[in-house]
Amino acid sequence: MMNLLRRCQTAVVVMAAVVSCGSAAWGIQPVTVLHETEADFSEGVADGTRITNTGRIELTRELTDLAEGEEAFSSLFDVVGPDAEGRYRVAAGPAGYFIVEEGAPPVMVGGIDESEQVFALTKAGNRLIVGVSGEPSRLGVEGLMAGEGDEEAELAVTPSVILEGVRYIWQIVPLDGERVAVATGTEGKVLIVDLSDPDSEPRVLLETGQSHVLSLALSEDGQTLYAGTDGEGLVYRVRDLEADKPSVYVLFDAPEPEIASMLVTRDGSLLVGTADAEQARPGRLEEAIDESVGEVEPVLEVEPSDPILDAVEEDEAEAEVEPETEVSADDTGDDVELKTDAVEPEQATGVTGEQRDRLREVLRERLMAARESGEMQVGGMGQASGSSEARRSATASRVRPARQASRDQEGNAVYAITEAGFVIEVLRESATMLSLVELADFIVVGTGNEGQVFSVDEETFEVSVLADFESEQVSFLRGDVGGGPMLAGLSNPARLVSLGEGVGRRGTFESVAIDADQVSLWGMARVRVELPENSSVTFETRSGNVGDVESEMWSAWSAPMGLMPNAAAAMELPREVPIVSPPARFLQYRVTLLGDGRVAPSVDAVELTHVTPNLPPRLASVQVQVPEVENPDDEVSSEYGIEWEASDPNGDRLEYVVEMQPAGSSVWIELENELAETRLSWATQRVPDGWYRVRVTADDRLDNPPDMARFARRVSDAVLVDQTPPEVEGLEAITMPGRAVRVSGEVIDALSPIAGIGYLLDGDTSYRPIVPEDLILDSTREAFSITLRGLTGLERVMTLRVVDRRGNARLIPLIIRPE
Repeated sequence: MMNLLRRCQTAVVVMAAVVSCGSAAWGIQPVTVLHETEADFSEGVADGTRITNTGRIELTRELTDLAEGEEAFSSLFDVVGPDAEGRYRVAAGPAGYFIVEEGAPPVMVGGIDESEQVFALTKAGNRLIVGVSGEPSRLGVEGLMAGEGDEEAELAVTPSVILEGVRYIWQIVPLDGERVAVATGTEGKVLIVDLSDPDSEPRVLLETGQSHVLSLALSEDGQTLYAGTDGEGLVYRVRDLEADKPSVYVLFDAPEPEIASMLVTRDGSLLVGTADAEQARPGRLEEAIDESVGEVEPVLEVEPSDPILDAVEEDEAEAEVEPETEVSADDTGDDVELKTDAVEPEQATGVTGEQRDRLREVLRERLMAARESGEMQVGGMGQASGSSEARRSATASRVRPARQASRDQEGNAVYAITEAGFVIEVLRESATMLSLVELADFIVVGTGNEGQVFSVDEETFEVSVLADFESEQVSFLRGDVGGGPMLAGLSNPARLVSLGEGVGRRGTFESVAIDADQVSLWGMARVRVELPENSSVTFETRSGNVGDVESEMWSAWSAPMGLMPNAAAAMELPREVPIVSPPARFLQYRVTLLGDGRVAPSVDAVELTHVTPNLPPRLASVQVQVPEVENPDDEVSSEYGIEWEASDPNGDRLEYVVEMQPAGSSVWIELENELAETRLSWATQRVPDGWYRVRVTADDRLDNPPDMARFARRVSDAVLVDQTPPEVEGLEAITMPGRAVRVSGEVIDALSPIAGIGYLLDGDTSYRPIVPEDLILDSTREAFSITLRGLTGLERVMTLRVVDRRGNARLIPLIIRPE
């Protein structure tokens, strides 16, 4: 093994000289490894960097840890803050409400029983509202409770409004300084609570017939409220909030069963995130993109001011009437299924310029149908009226599992619903879409159960992983389109983190161990980068012969090579960086991106080159196929087949030489040379009987210089060439009384065991067997005798046939004369 390693190391040095002289020998051509796609980079380790789906390494946002749950709590559900003192109020689990401050341990606020939970917080006017889930649930405010005796006053949640019949408070949205909308369960209602009059009865704004209303979103003008449910994944739109009978419309019926998050964007669209827990399997829903597809051009948007869309909006408003429903019942009279005219939503992926004309035509058709029927379907979405008890009961009886079983897409999604009602699938991943926020130019999605934060460019729909936390869920995100840091609440384990407005100043990316299969000389790296002013990228490598990058048996990282901005160099022109790490089988590279907090350098591609020493071919086997003889009457073939398995670790073309050697000889006799195939037919009738071995030599001289060509040999097991039939010695026929004759002798073969002894008498058509004296045919010498009785005539002709295992047969005539 040490000699082989020394030869490999020597070959590397020799090849380096050959390559530098411009040799064109195929066997020592360099191999190029190119990393330029999301799949290429996805297995590496990113620290302060992210990988986009177009295969770009970029700096992430600046990250600051504000608080950790430690032993106080494991999950975060909601947050309000910071206040003037920089403190945050967080709803946390398993049960509690805390005040957290950067650098300080969490402080629990009293007034929450062990049987109660806090999932929702909000600020209405100057009051901090705490949603306490329990039996019954209540809205509370933070305040001081007087101590007893000499005890100091305790900070606690004091009751404000009791919500009878409500078990869960999932979200609270302020409508103005005095009123809030509350998403509740387990009866799936949206309540309006007037905080100025705690004794007033909460008003039921929406009854969904579902178990829970999980999410709420309010339009910018405060006139439209959206509600998302579990069970059937319905999105409701409620207008005319002050009216006795608000206008209620089912805006979207998602393929997934839960609407976990919603957000109204600055252009008036509604973002909807779904959360089917069964579809949140570990790992990405799709493999990382493994081909370079270029940058994404902006998609032509459908403008809400389009006349045809305005017509849709007008007709939709006219169509907001209670739809006719048909309820089928079983024999017991129980409602089992509700049939409506609602159509399952098609999963749109964007409206291109080429599709625009077709879209207009479809809309015209729908408008005509709506005018005739009085009902309007927009983007495949059905309508629903408000709080009709009959409708609530019927909706609750719909069978959801059958629909879920028929879904043809995996994972969960973020949908964008335009003001006209069109649905665009923005993101689909094997994760629950738990939180949404819109920043200046992209949408941010917090997910579970792998704690990833995705960013989606609002123009190009380019998706990238903005952050990848150790926590399992990104429970909530808070951010502002106008700028500033983004707040993220993480669960399992719990952390409250701030992602700064600017990009980080430093981030690294370490590749996986790149395997050259053999000890190789690593030559030049070509790195394609984008470097704005005040930014830079450094490149370094290390090498080793152990695949585990955590092993200490790797070389040290090379000195970082700096790549600086160069206005004269186009981004598409790769920067060449020599690899100075020692020759080894594995190589790992590390890029460090450096900025000033405002600019964002990026790495688009890394190309590495290595050359492997010329290694000898590999001969896995050499076999000689001897024709089988299944019975003594078969015709024997003298054509032997020689086959071998060979390969070359360098991928060189191979030539073969086949030789034979008689037993006891030291001389190899050539059968064939310069063979390209791995088989040969051997005509053994040209060689004497005996035992032989066959040797195959494989060499790679076709693709290598003569002084670097390598070869390998393998010898077959010994095989027998036997083309001579057995002899019969001592053959005699003895006449016996009673017209009987006794025939005896000994069959002898020089090489093969005897396989058969038989005879014909006169005109017999088939041979009759003769059993040897030891009763078994198993050796090259077999004695036999047989007595023929009841013979007639003066002379009889007996034909004796003896055959060996190779099928070589001899016929011997014999005249016998009975008395």
